[in-house]
Amino acid sequence: MEQNGVMVRLKEYLLLSALSLSGADALGRESSPTVPGEMARGEATTLSLAQSRDLEFVRRRGVELYEHHRAALVALEAGREVGLSDTAPEGWIVLREASTLRVRFVAHCPEGPCSVLDVEIDDEQLAAHALYPPEPLGPRGIESWRARNLVLTTQTATCAVPYNIVTFPPDESQPEWMAYLIAQPEDENVIAIGGHMRIFLDAEARTVHAAEDFSPACLLGRRDPSQSVLGISYPQGSVPSEIHVLQSLLHQIVLQVGTLAGVFTVDGDEIHVPAASNVLGAP
Repeated sequence: MEQNGVMVRLKEYLLLSALSLSGADALGRESSPTVPGEMARGEATTLSLAQSRDLEFVRRRGVELYEHHRAALVALEAGREVGLSDTAPEGWIVLREASTLRVRFVAHCPEGPCSVLDVEIDDEQLAAHALYPPEPLGPRGIESWRARNLVLTTQTATCAVPYNIVTFPPDESQPEWMAYLIAQPEDENVIAIGGHMRIFLDAEARTVHAAEDFSPACLLGRRDPSQSVLGISYPQGSVPSEIHVLQSLLHQIVLQVGTLAGVFTVDGDEIHVPAASNVLGAP
């Protein structure tokens, strides 16, 4: 299935209308970002233990973000083929079950939120099932749906583009729910560098504890399809963010990310630190 064909159909599904927008001067502003000259010289950097741990989280979470985000894009296209438009779901959640990602399209049933369509994705295998009668979401699904709706009703979108919401349940390394607002332009040659958010919720997804912007404003970078490397600035941190891993995987492009600690290379699920011999990720 062509991923670009999926992306151009997003606007009719992604729930942009449910998000309020910040000031019009921040909407859809495009640029051709570059790494600052003083960073581009790329002197070798020795990372602290804390930075190394941060990088490993960034790499792992960036891959998870890509998997969940892409699962939603693919499921939206698959859903069209089995009558998604007819069921009129109010949104979707993505749940991981071992190696399978299940995208559940949610509607309101008398007993509470339920799934009217499930799309299961396991590696390159995909199966879509229209559910009649609809199925209850179950405790974890209800929490994920609650987290998604809480983000929709409490956060302010920065970019005038469709948004996807990705949620992650508590685990041994994370005692609370985390959610991400992912800006998703329809044009596959536009990369949303800014405009994304990370949100922390309580363990039952009932309260927002904190929300962090990855950038102070919407920033859309125009990608030249003939180029495989894009340089961007990220002065908010000393290492790249999980959003950079997501964008590198999603657009199949290498990012040169200028941070407070130097220029990092994000190449899919690999992060090369300024000391070129130190690489996190797949061998």
